[in-house]
Formats: sequence, structure tokens, C-alpha cells
Amino acid sequence: MDKRQIRHTRAGSIWTAADIFICLLLWLAVGPVKTFAQEVLPAGNAGNLQFNPAPALSIAGDYRHFELDRLGNLFLIGAQGNQITEFNKKGDSVNHYDNVRSYGQITELDVTNPLKIAVYYRDFGTIVVLDRYLSPVNTIDLRKTGIWDAASIATSYDNQYWVYDKQEAKIKKVDGQGKISFASSDLRQVFDEGVDPVKLLDRDGLLYSYDPAYGWYIFDYYGALKQKVPVEGLENLAAGSAVLSGRKDTALWLMKNVQQIDATPVWKDIAELGVSVRQTLFDGATGRLWVLTAQGIQSYRLQQAQ
Repeated sequence: MDKRQIRHTRAGSIWTAADIFICLLLWLAVGPVKTFAQEVLPAGNAGNLQFNPAPALSIAGDYRHFELDRLGNLFLIGAQGNQITEFNKKGDSVNHYDNVRSYGQITELDVTNPLKIAVYYRDFGTIVVLDRYLSPVNTIDLRKTGIWDAASIATSYDNQYWVYDKQEAKIKKVDGQGKISFASSDLRQVFDEGVDPVKLLDRDGLLYSYDPAYGWYIFDYYGALKQKVPVEGLENLAAGSAVLSGRKDTALWLMKNVQQIDATPVWKDIAELGVSVRQTLFDGATGRLWVLTAQGIQSYRLQQAQ
């Protein structure tokens, strides 16, 4: 055992009928089918991949950021950074959230759990939890827990919240009442290269942490390091369905079979789309790349060339 092991005490989990129901919906939405990584994504060669327009859902407007939940709903943050509009799979606007006066601009939006959407305001150290109608149901003031600068937050597998405490350089887990149920060791001491994550993601039984100065650090829920993936300077990060993804300038970065240390990444040029990109989001389950431009959002399927 080396110093890459992080102490962890697993928190209890209480599953409600609503949680079980939404898990069933998620399973039905994704289905027991082969994923993009299994059928399409090659090992290290993007030459046989091409982008095909997938105009089933196209939304016009001026938006700053967006997220996609597992049911196919899009959550778009307005240009001013303080409003959220939800669109269903048909492209209809179904819900809206606006809390300009209280907290200002949104720092991070996590839609992992469609019943408990997490909206993070870093300037106020506050997580606002929304229900499926985008109505506030809970507010967590991280400053009351002693966390004064949380660089990133993410919804955890047990409906708590992972938080990276930048001042203490620790990954912590906070429950709905703001109590800390887990704290890692100081990551600056655990890793020789030092770690400063800007993004946390809880996906498929693993906790993904991304530091743009190094790359991915992947942990299990007990805090043990599973894998390190050195790739610097990515943004628009996503994980799930056996695919890690991100964007660097005009290049889409993909890596499949992420639990294998020798997995080979793929780079695909986004410039061939001929659009000015604000944000991308790659859905590993469907092989669809969502692209946000100044005009709105559209999607493309990444497929093997015929």
C-alpha cells in the first residue's frame, strides 16, 4: 500500500420510493444495449470516425452553458449566467429557474439526479437543490461547515454532495444538512505532483477528479486511487458509459475502457463542423456530441465512416 490510498468511511444511504422509481426510469431510458464505446469508438485512431448531423433536437438562443441528464432533458443556463431553462427531448421548454437576487451567477450545475438538481454558487459557497420542476427544496451553505472555497461540487451516488475544499486540498462529502460525512487526506501530500481539481464527477461507481495541470484522477467510493490519466488542459468534461471525454481548443478528446491503464485516447477535430464552439458535451451512451454556439445548441452523431 502506498501513499495513493486515501482514508474513507462510507456514509449510509437511504433509498426512497422516488429514488427507486427514477432509477427504473433511467434504466429504461438507457436500456441494456451496447454502448458507443463498445461498438464504434476505435482504439487510438479517429480516421474512420465522422460527425453526422442529428437535428432531432435543435434549440436556438443565447446560452452560456448546458447540461444533459440521463433522460435526455437539456438544462441551459442563460447568457447572464443566472437562469436555467429545461427542455425535454422534443425541444419544448418545460421548466424555468431564476434566482438572480439571491446568489447571482451560477458556477456549476449538476443534473446527475433529475429529482435533486444541484446548482452551485461559488461566490456564496452555496448549493441550491432543485426538484424536477426546478423549484428550490433545499439550500446548503458550505461556509457553515467550514468550507470557504469549494472549487467544484458533484452529486454523489447516495444523494449527498462531493466537494473539493480548495483551502484544505481535500475532497469532502456533505449531506443535505451540511454535515461533513467524509474527508480525504490533503491531496497535496498524497500525490507527488500535487492535485488541484476543478471538476468532480460521480459516475458508474467511481469518483472522477480532473486537474487541468495534470489530468484525471479516478477513485473508488472508499477513496482508493484506481487510475491516473495524464492529459492536460481539457474543458467541457464528461464521464460515463465507459467513455471519458473533454475538449481542448478545437479537438474532442475521447478515451474508452477507462478502467484499463493502457487505454488509448482518441482525438477528433471539431473544426470540421464549421461552427464557433462555446461548449461541447459528449454523451458516451449514444455517441452524440452536443455543441453550443452563439446561435444555440445542436447535436451530431459520431459514427464510423461508411
